[in-house]
Amino acid sequence: MLITRDEQTVNSLAVDPPALSDHSQIVGVLAARLPHPHPGTRQVRRCWRQLDLEELKHDIQQSDLVTDTPTDVDELFTCHNDVLRSLLVKHAPVKSVVVRRRPQSPWFDGECREMKRTTRRLDRKHRTTHSPTDYSAWRAQLDSQRSLFQTKYAEYWKSAISKSRHDARALWSRVNSMLSPPADSNTSASTHTVHEFVTFFGRKVDDIWIATLTATSPDIQVRPTNSLSYFSG
Repeated sequence: MLITRDEQTVNSLAVDPPALSDHSQIVGVLAARLPHPHPGTRQVRRCWRQLDLEELKHDIQQSDLVTDTPTDVDELFTCHNDVLRSLLVKHAPVKSVVVRRRPQSPWFDGECREMKRTTRRLDRKHRTTHSPTDYSAWRAQLDSQRSLFQTKYAEYWKSAISKSRHDARALWSRVNSMLSPPADSNTSASTHTVHEFVTFFGRKVDDIWIATLTATSPDIQVRPTNSLSYFSG
């Protein structure tokens, strides 16, 4: 049985024939998109990384600002603004991006931030070149980053617990924050009751039973089984 919401789309559904028992494996493909754990805000930014300085210089040299420079001051400023604004739209267009604010770990410092920045740079490089050398460099950097993060994590909590060894309340507060997952401020507590939960699934089962009243009976093949009469010691 596969239970979904009314608005949920099921792309495909396959029922495998029984193998070890009279139960069948049901495999379904759902058109579902999980919410991001850190929802962000949509902002408008320019793609400065795509800016090619050489092409920008070439277009400036071929523009009216250089080839037909106005002699009047007001016209010069107008030409300057118009040319640079048009070239900015051409070489660094505006795009809408989603900026996500992730909770910062207390042990994540400047060294970790620089290490992560280097790892991302090497990742982008190897995805562009597809070179085995660049891939090896990225993998080595990724291993170094993982080792550094684990060391920073262990050292931070070791120091925090050591400082609180004479204060039981502070010690348990540190341990609780270390073991508890980060709270999601965007998730509110469910208001559904146990009775509503039971009623919903009870109605769901009844609807399935009514919808399958006229369906043909399943063809269950009888297979020989081996009886187990004792366990060997």
